Amino acid sequence: MEKDFKEANFLFNILLFICRIISVVILGVFFYLILTPVGLVMRCCGKDPLGKKWDKTRGSYWIRRG
Repeated sequence: MEKDFKEANFLFNILLFICRIISVVILGVFFYLILTPVGLVMRCCGKDPLGKKWDKTRGSYWIRRG
């Protein structure tokens, strides 16, 4: 019984390690192959979805809510 528990714990730790590596790789691939090109295309087209550009002609940047 003790031997089975140690073997299962060892296998669980190996799988946990592999899972952590694979998730980082998948997220890295997603970021560099999907999000980065989309951001570059939006920048080239002049899109500013967050409204970060400074507009000197605008009187105020205050947004009235409610």
